[in-house]
Amino acid sequence: MPVMKRGSRTNYPGSVRLNAAEEGGFTRVKAEYDLNIGEKLYLRGKPAPGKAFNLVNEWFSELHRRHPSLRTPVRRGSARFRAALNIERKFEEEVSLGKVSVGYDIDAALKTVTVDLDLRASRFDPGAEIFVMNELGADFFDEYRDSCGCRLKREAIGTWDEVRAAEAAFLDSAHGLSLTLLNVEGARLFRGRERVPGKLAWAGLTYKLPGRAEHFRYTVRIGEGSDR
Repeated sequence: MPVMKRGSRTNYPGSVRLNAAEEGGFTRVKAEYDLNIGEKLYLRGKPAPGKAFNLVNEWFSELHRRHPSLRTPVRRGSARFRAALNIERKFEEEVSLGKVSVGYDIDAALKTVTVDLDLRASRFDPGAEIFVMNELGADFFDEYRDSCGCRLKREAIGTWDEVRAAEAAFLDSAHGLSLTLLNVEGARLFRGRERVPGKLAWAGLTYKLPGRAEHFRYTVRIGEGSDR
């Protein structure tokens, strides 16, 4: 799923149009995502005034991403700050920042999914960043491995760290499943996992693209976790 970030503003798909067809041993799915959902902050039930609160929220997020050793105190500090001021984060429809067409070719054996993004028709600002999210459930996918020999479990995986290895995988160790992605030239690959009861439970790999990108293509490999 594509997400766009411009400065402190992040937009997510709020709707999608889907078409699917069988073609030569593949299920070909075409999706058109409309990036018309934005994150907004509310103070005591009312929209937070000005840009100050957005800047504070972005400061906490940036500190969390850049300093792994500080992530636990940053998360706790952020939670206390929001609780003290009764700040809520909500996702609401707003003016669309563009549409992204994504094709998914799924092979008959369910071993690979080839993903092809077409960004030419979008209205993205050249200074924007585009993220391609490949997220799984953190309750199941609790192990990370890559081709450089790195092996991490649960909290040791971290919430936002760049992957330097040629390929990286998340594993559901209980059920023997794995999802593997390659590092693709022209993009940066990040790993992350967060599990906060009642709030978050995700694990996955994300590509970060420059706003000038027109196409991006990659393959998701699905396999047996025990084989890795």
